[in-house]
Amino acid sequence: MPKFTTVPADEMSVLRKRKAPKTDLIQPYIEFLKTVDQGGGGRAELETGETQRAIKRRITTAGKLMGLTVKYRTAPQGTLVFELQQPNGERRTRNRKTS
Repeated sequence: MPKFTTVPADEMSVLRKRKAPKTDLIQPYIEFLKTVDQGGGGRAELETGETQRAIKRRITTAGKLMGLTVKYRTAPQGTLVFELQQPNGERRTRNRKTS
């Protein structure tokens, strides 16, 4: 069982005011996506120590926060190519099998 301790109200107010670290990571991606033209896209060259998975997640999250859909295109190793699209509001569904 963990050891519990109380946190005073003044310390809690300081903790509440902290900016979430995620927003610090996503902000540069949001700033870049704001510069992309409607229907346009971008290319990201990965730097040493960066993973494709992490960069894709950040770009996708930034796009969602802006109300956009991100579609990734085929690209060489170490590069991400993506297209920004307005969401069409329709969800793709599969047709039901009829017996």
